[in-house]
Amino acid sequence: MDLLFDCIDVKAAIIAGMGDTGGVSDDSMNCLVDGMVGSDAFRDALAADLSGSGAGLDDSAMAEMIFPLIFECFSPEELAQLGSG
Repeated sequence: MDLLFDCIDVKAAIIAGMGDTGGVSDDSMNCLVDGMVGSDAFRDALAADLSGSGAGLDDSAMAEMIFPLIFECFSPEELAQLGSG
């Protein structure tokens, strides 16, 4: 499935799919998406979703993967804005 990631700019697609990031900097978003794309679990789930061969990541598994990245990548100001929208 690495071929999929060679053919599609997954990082750009994820960022575009997130829409308005509400004041989160480009650097923070890139950090978050780099962490997601660097995760074997995320890559496997995305490939399964796109190929129709699996269930992918459920919401709790996605949250378990993303929350540590958010706290690693976002500034305190950006974290504060997440709950204010």
